Amino acid sequence: MWDAAFESYGPRPVDNPTTITAADLLDSGSSPHSASIMKIAGFTAQGPVPNWKDHLALWAQLRASQPGLLPLDACIVDLHAPELDTESLVDVAGLAKIAAISTDDLPDPKYGGRSELPEPQYESAGSMWWSVPVARDWAENYRRDNGPADLLSATTVYDTTHPTGLVADRNRLRGVFHEALTEQRHRGGKKQASYMEGDLAQSAADALAWDAAASLMYGHNQGLIPHGPLRDVLVEAILCRLAEDVERRRDEGQGREEIILSDMPTSAVKLLTWYIRHRPRETARLLGEICLRARVSLDLEPAAVGNLFRRSFTLRLSSADRRRGSVVESNAE
Repeated sequence: MWDAAFESYGPRPVDNPTTITAADLLDSGSSPHSASIMKIAGFTAQGPVPNWKDHLALWAQLRASQPGLLPLDACIVDLHAPELDTESLVDVAGLAKIAAISTDDLPDPKYGGRSELPEPQYESAGSMWWSVPVARDWAENYRRDNGPADLLSATTVYDTTHPTGLVADRNRLRGVFHEALTEQRHRGGKKQASYMEGDLAQSAADALAWDAAASLMYGHNQGLIPHGPLRDVLVEAILCRLAEDVERRRDEGQGREEIILSDMPTSAVKLLTWYIRHRPRETARLLGEICLRARVSLDLEPAAVGNLFRRSFTLRLSSADRRRGSVVESNAE
């Protein structure tokens, strides 16, 4: 499993494994005389050889006279585990089910998606099969990278799916443009008719709102809102706040394991929420980078930074709910 905070893969052990060594397979029934040595230049694999143990015995016999080599009981040749039983493996449909997605959403090997799928434990006639733990690990990675985009998405009036930030911008601008197009105008002290009315005004407002919202969303670094530089400044601001907090805590005599980070400023949480709602696919990469730099530069445990994010987001959502409740009560009064 990839750990962005440590820039490395964290191994997960196989349950109840049985390691098979060369010593386990060599027995009195193995005959090195029934095996042969071939030159690699003229070797062509026709499939599994029926007398493989004989070849293993010849290999063991030839290396016996060489000093400093590992003993045969330290030479691993195979691995058995319950999860690798053929009947326990899952196919493409099973992989999709474990990941809670449709098979159509899986990367297609025919179109370069092979590298995005987990390494299969068994292949036959172009079909791939995976052990359940491998499928679960892949599903966990998939949800981490794609889950925020699925969670923070909304459907537009055009029946297309986009980030909630884009849809919210479009809906808000829709009302702004419609009001501007239909309001009564004044010029020189005289009243003038509105620009548009009825369905024509609504249609124009819808089109303008979509174009404006898309420009805010997909403007890249040269757009109306430069998302790239905004992201960099946001990361630096969060790390700066963490650095101040760590320095203050250490001045108070708290050690690395004792430091409890203060809540992030409301402005930082608000901006971070805005960015994630507009670019949800970058969530894992963004939070992973902050955890990595906090660990390297500030000696902070990634789990501590993760808990800070979780707590800050929770407080932010709770505060927003309270504000919505106050608005409802005011309207009711």
